[in-house]
Amino acid sequence: METEALKEKIKSLEKELAETNSRCTEWADENDNMNKVCEEHDKTIKLIIKQRDEAMDYYESAHLLAFRVIDQRDDISDALVNLLKVIPKHLCCNDLHHPHEDRHEYDEDCPVIKKYQEAVKKAEEALTKIVGSKTSL
Repeated sequence: METEALKEKIKSLEKELAETNSRCTEWADENDNMNKVCEEHDKTIKLIIKQRDEAMDYYESAHLLAFRVIDQRDDISDALVNLLKVIPKHLCCNDLHHPHEDRHEYDEDCPVIKKYQEAVKKAEEALTKIVGSKTSL
């Protein structure tokens, strides 16, 4: 009888061992799935970090470019101010070189002076846009 009881106990233990092995296999599969999810998560995080770093690089480049543009704008406005300070306010037609197409009679308006005045006016307007207010020249 003891042999029968031992055989039953062995069968019971083998069944329990099989169930435990089955649960262990399930847990291992779940663990593998979790590892795969974690790997995908890590890849996503790395991609986000890479995109953030690229965006920061673009931002820094744009920031530096903006400062260069501001510096150039300041240089241009300074040059315009200096130029407008030294150019004559009134010109005499006789003091100017007249290209062939701009030659005129003495009693006619001088096209060279008109072009000069238009250029000065546009320079003053541009300077006003850059500086934001009328600059005293």
